[in-house]
Order: sequence, then structure tokens, then C-alpha cells
Amino acid sequence: MSKAAMFYREVAPSPDVSHLVLSLWEFTGQGESFEPISHEVFPDGCVSLFYYRNERVDVSRLFIKDLSLETLKTQIYAGDVYWGMRLAPSACAKILRVNPSEIHSHPLDAANELTHLTAGLLEEFNRSRHFEEAVKFYEAKMKSLGLTAADTDQKVA
Repeated sequence: MSKAAMFYREVAPSPDVSHLVLSLWEFTGQGESFEPISHEVFPDGCVSLFYYRNERVDVSRLFIKDLSLETLKTQIYAGDVYWGMRLAPSACAKILRVNPSEIHSHPLDAANELTHLTAGLLEEFNRSRHFEEAVKFYEAKMKSLGLTAADTDQKVA
């Protein structure tokens, strides 16, 4: 039995949100196999908000990834879809409305956690079929925060 194949791409944010977002990314497990691929996610100095879906096992969730100094080891399966957004370190505290060091990686309950970031996103992503749609939703959410470049931490920037 062959393993799943991995696909990754990253895009720059639009100029409207480039002071808030470093990049938007897609990571998928493709193929027919149920045998996983071991994958390492290296620390990148960012808090990330990401969506995970695998329709084969009827799962879809929003997650937040913390400022970890450790490499994360995970398994990637065929059918996995990840759509994520790396928050700019200079804007992270303003975006999250908490100290980024207080964020711990975990699934988000969109009804109760970081609702200024998560409200409506899970439903939009669940209806979406393409990464380009996810990019539009993430960017619209960032624009709705009303944060300007002047709101970012210039020392961190």
C-alpha cells in the first residue's frame, strides 16, 4: 500500500493585510492510501490560525498554533486539508487581544474562543473547496479587525 502524497503551497497576503499576516498556506495529503506520512513542522516564530478537514473521517476544526520552540511531529493522511494563516509577530498581540505567550496550541471552540477571529470561519471553510476561497475569508477577517500598520509593534517589526 502506498503512502499519501503531500502538497504544500504558500502565498503572500494582499497589501491590505500584509502588516497583519506574514503568509497564508495550504497543506494537503493526497492519494488513496490510509497509510500516514510522518511530517515535521519546524518552529517559525509565528502564531498561526488554521483550519483542518478530512472528509473521509468527517472531521473539520479550527486550531491555533502557539509560539513553540519545539519541532512538531505529526502524521499526514490522504484527504487531509490544512488552510492556515501566519500572524505577523509585530501585530500578533493586537490581533489576538492577549499576550501571544499565553496562547497554547489547541483546537478552538469557535463559539467561545477568540470569536473576533473565529466567528463564521468554520462554516465558510466547510463550504469551501479551494484554498483561494480560504485566503479571501482569512483576509476579510483580518480587515474586519480595523488594525492599521500604526497599530503594530514597530520594535518587533
